[in-house]
Amino acid sequence: SGVNRQSATQSAMDSAINRQSIGNGNDESAIESAINRQSAIADIIGKTRHCRMKDLVSAFPDASERTLRNDVQRLVEQGIIQRIGASHGPGGSYARITSL
Repeated sequence: SGVNRQSATQSAMDSAINRQSIGNGNDESAIESAINRQSAIADIIGKTRHCRMKDLVSAFPDASERTLRNDVQRLVEQGIIQRIGASHGPGGSYARITSL
């Protein structure tokens, strides 16, 4: 069901972020911040249908572009969003393929 898929997706996101953050010595608030940011990114991409990196940079002025690229890559790896168009460079955008 949709609720179970949402729970499983969130658990996968939590685990992936947790594993990376533990390795970097980040604290729990940083993990929560990353989870919230990734969820917000997925929501923005879902609402706009297609979203470019520059749109995300504008939407998250307190996060670096590198951080946002890492977040987007995690979402792609988890099958939540996919890259549309050019595989590299400014020509591509992202679209949401699953719900959280």
